[in-house]
Amino acid sequence: MPFDPIHDNFLNSNNSPIRSPERVERQKLKMDKENVDTAAFKAQTAIKENQPQTPQKNTKKKKEKLSALCKTPPSIIRNSERIFHRGISLGEGGFARCFEVTDSNDIRYAAKTVAKASIVQDKTRKKLLSEIQIHRDIFHKNIVEFIECFEDDINVYIILEMCSKGSLMDLMKVKKCILEQDAKYITIQLAAGIKYLHFHGIVHRDLKLGNVFFDEHYDLKIGDFGLAATAEYNKKYTVCGTPNYIAPEVLTGAKTTGHSFEVDIWAIGIMIFAMVYGKPPFQCKNVSDIYKKVKSIDYSFPENRNISRDCQILIRDILSLHPQMRPSIDDIFDYPWFTYDFPKTVSFNLTGAKDINGNVLEHKFLTEESWKCENLYNLLSNSDLKSVPIKKAILPSYCPEPDEYYEDNAALPRYFPIYQKYERKDLHPVINTKLVTDVTDLNRDQRIQDVSEQLDIPYNVLAVKNSQLPNPVSPIKVKQQPFEITLTQITTNKINYNLPLKILASECSLAVNGIMNAKKNAMHYLEKNAPLSYKQLVSSVGKHPIIVTKWVDYSNKHGFAYQLSTDDIGVIFSNASTILSLSDVPEFWYITSDDSEGWTATHYEESNKPDGLKKHLEIIAFFSKYMNENLNRVSKLKREKYHEDDVFLRRYSRFNEFAMFELSDGSFQFNFKDHNKYVLSQNGKVLTFVTANKQEGTHKLEDVLKHGGIPGQPTIDIGFVLDIIIQALQFKSRVQSTDSQ
Repeated sequence: MPFDPIHDNFLNSNNSPIRSPERVERQKLKMDKENVDTAAFKAQTAIKENQPQTPQKNTKKKKEKLSALCKTPPSIIRNSERIFHRGISLGEGGFARCFEVTDSNDIRYAAKTVAKASIVQDKTRKKLLSEIQIHRDIFHKNIVEFIECFEDDINVYIILEMCSKGSLMDLMKVKKCILEQDAKYITIQLAAGIKYLHFHGIVHRDLKLGNVFFDEHYDLKIGDFGLAATAEYNKKYTVCGTPNYIAPEVLTGAKTTGHSFEVDIWAIGIMIFAMVYGKPPFQCKNVSDIYKKVKSIDYSFPENRNISRDCQILIRDILSLHPQMRPSIDDIFDYPWFTYDFPKTVSFNLTGAKDINGNVLEHKFLTEESWKCENLYNLLSNSDLKSVPIKKAILPSYCPEPDEYYEDNAALPRYFPIYQKYERKDLHPVINTKLVTDVTDLNRDQRIQDVSEQLDIPYNVLAVKNSQLPNPVSPIKVKQQPFEITLTQITTNKINYNLPLKILASECSLAVNGIMNAKKNAMHYLEKNAPLSYKQLVSSVGKHPIIVTKWVDYSNKHGFAYQLSTDDIGVIFSNASTILSLSDVPEFWYITSDDSEGWTATHYEESNKPDGLKKHLEIIAFFSKYMNENLNRVSKLKREKYHEDDVFLRRYSRFNEFAMFELSDGSFQFNFKDHNKYVLSQNGKVLTFVTANKQEGTHKLEDVLKHGGIPGQPTIDIGFVLDIIIQALQFKSRVQSTDSQ
């Protein structure tokens, strides 16, 4: 016999729960036996805290460079074990001068020389120490090798590998522009070095033509780690870099979102543009004009160079306003630009130009032996990243030290979601179609979306339609509109009555208000305070809601099936009814909706199931077996003692960018294509996240924003994610009648 129906006029929320009687009794017994040692749990998860440092205010530029304090060193430079003979000056920057030096074996090096008089300030001294600590612990064939460091009474000397063919800037001064095939060759080696740095938690932050060098074989070397920092767990908030290469989030997120590894990806795009067009895309006479263009992504592809559309596509995608929109390094090499005319040599013709030795540079070809790899993926393989032991990166002492989030998992390999192949954050912004044509094949996205999330198969999201691109002889004007995307709904379950739709619309609006209030409060907080430390954040750990851990869409035949973190199995059938089968008791709920009651949930024991529902339960059993055998559980979250109510899925909506789930406790879950998942509960006030590498947490949304983002996930721009979620909620809140679905 069924239990009495429960009529829910305001959605099955905390006010009108559905509860299995037998499950309630079992939970009471279980609670009596449990003795949760919360103190021990806190001790295990306690993380070392460092005092946050408020970002420094911009100071006026000094008239004299610090490098001017560095006088020419003596002809013989000594350390405790070696003697170096000083040679010619190789150049100078704002902080140091560089000289050629030769040791007793006639091996040539570059000596970066810093006057002690220029590092009397604590901040400057720590900056130099940070550069030394980071550079000495890294080794890669596309990074300038750190040899040693020592000092005398006047200077500090950093002895580095000699790059006799000068910098990429030197090359561009002679060539003005270079061939696309040469730009490909350079980009590959540049990306290989950057991937190594990012793998070890280091962001360069000052990539530019002048900081990339060539050795005698024209192998590329990344140098100058003066602004480098470790960003493994925390984003950085210091405004730094060179104006023409600076990323928009560095300018706009100094006090809020911060910046991380994506600034190096941005710089690669700037450098590709500069190599093939002869100047950076945002170049202006005034720095303020450069920044204005950068923040609005205002640039064009000049007509005077016949550059391929594939190259323009790559540049356009890299120079995206939002960091998460940019391709990862692995994604870059899936672009069509690298699928043809890929050189094994460079074809620099620098007749008349001189190298560091004063010799005239002739037409230069690389031999087969100098080609270090057979293909792109060998060069960028993860084995190459791990081939050289690296010490734990020393943190820049002038930046806040990141919280050691993975303290208990120190032996595990580091994971950076945005730099795993196929892990691109693929959300397409609204772009003026008169200015630039969308080149993403959304049909291909739809074809592979079904299996990607569910079977945990890597997802490659780029498919270029060359026919849709404008004629390459016409300049393409690119100007992105911030915080706007096109939401393309693929499918949703049809609700046959207006009252349930109005209830769902109301819940969506409440969640939007909660998110907006959290963003506003966090913004006001960060204007006057440093971001919350990790320890402060974990003090606000909340109760996680019940979430969807598996799902499969067979709505064209049987229905939409899902499994919850409680292990309960539900199916939304094509007739709009739902069955929720409970995992730990032989009971189930049969749920329908109408215009008089909203949702009606009727409870049954399996031993007394109605004949009319036997077929439905067979389908439930089929889906349960299928999901258990074929789908991975996306989270370790499970039923807790505070989960007294049974929860079911009211509505699902699948968009090109994500899947959206609206549950009966008023929570909203968003599963993005990058395998990151976000759940907003308690009217948008609490955020639960499950990242692609299975990191989980539940905190007040406002505290997450005050912290600067999701802890341990510097590549996730939570502000941008929330803007997309808000648009989705607003989109669904407008569905208030059966005619508007």
